[in-house]
Amino acid sequence: VELDILSTVGLDFMEPGHTGNQVDQLFSILTREFKSKMNCPDDLVQKIRNSPILPKPEVEELLYSYDWRSFVGPNLSGKKLQNHSFFFSFFLKKENGLAVFRGKKYPFNVEWTPESGIMLLKSNVEFVPVEASDFRIETLCIDKVFSDLYTKFFPTLETNERKIAEASWERLRTVLENLPKQQRNLAPMKILSFPKQFAPQPAVVPQYLDPYLNCETPELIGQICNVEPTESQFQTDIQSGMDIAVYTESKKDRPWLGRVLDIQEGGKTSQKQWFKRKGLNFPSSNQ
Repeated sequence: VELDILSTVGLDFMEPGHTGNQVDQLFSILTREFKSKMNCPDDLVQKIRNSPILPKPEVEELLYSYDWRSFVGPNLSGKKLQNHSFFFSFFLKKENGLAVFRGKKYPFNVEWTPESGIMLLKSNVEFVPVEASDFRIETLCIDKVFSDLYTKFFPTLETNERKIAEASWERLRTVLENLPKQQRNLAPMKILSFPKQFAPQPAVVPQYLDPYLNCETPELIGQICNVEPTESQFQTDIQSGMDIAVYTESKKDRPWLGRVLDIQEGGKTSQKQWFKRKGLNFPSSNQ
């Protein structure tokens, strides 16, 4: 947002809990498949592809990720973001050259808070390319895993199954152990090179529709619904920011036009800003 790659960003989250939607059913099917016999990593991919899910899943590989935390950590604004876990809807927008962050409890709520917005990043951040994150394969304890495979698992398989399983696991081991060597050759994420979002262009009306755009439309006629005005409960209906008009018995200077600034005592009293008429029309100045 700050680089004008996107004009705005909105995020909505569901409250924690059981959704009971189709996603749960799909994961239930995969869980059942994973509990069946698997000898090697290739079996896992095949079980996903052959699972009774419609439409059939497409298996894709995430080859590497970017070390976003190392980049954004030193560039965050001074004050730590707090209480955001109590909100489920967020909005980012650029204002006065800065990307500001606001939230609201639920998506259907109207007001975003805080009114002035929160600055997540420091000013004048240098958006340098973000390198690939470390693979941390040492946390996989590969030597221990393969020691157990060769001493405890592979001996339980038939000869043909063992050959297939050993080849599959060794291919995976080779890929994993070569990842740190490839890290320097992986393309970084160049944020400044991201394509920018363009404002949508207005639709062009085809020429053959021109006669329909310029033709006169007759007035819509029917029984008019006349509703008699009723007196509202001012103490109940009054709201901060509401524009009000007061008609006095004296015709001079009426109506009084103003705006409610603050409400006290549950609506019994309120602070208002009145406007003074200038000339014959209603451009007004604060009084």
